[in-house]
Amino acid sequence: MRDIASVQLAHLDLKRLYGTFDRLRMAYEVYKQLQQKAGPRQIPEPRLGLTHNLGGFPAMSICSVAILGNELG
Repeated sequence: MRDIASVQLAHLDLKRLYGTFDRLRMAYEVYKQLQQKAGPRQIPEPRLGLTHNLGGFPAMSICSVAILGNELG
C-alpha cells in the first residue's frame, strides 16, 4: 500500500507534466502564428508573440514567460 506522501507526489508530477504540455502548446501556437500558418486563428502580420504560465502552489510555484519573434535583429 502506498503512503499518502507518495500519492501526493505522484499527483504533483502529473500536474507538472500537464503544465509542460500547456507551455509547449502555447509556444507552438505562437510559432504557427509567426509563420502565418495558424489557419482560422491567424492574426494578420504578427511580429511578436508572448506566452506566460503560472502554476503550482505557494511553497512550490513556477512562472515562465517567453517572447518570440520572426525578425532577425
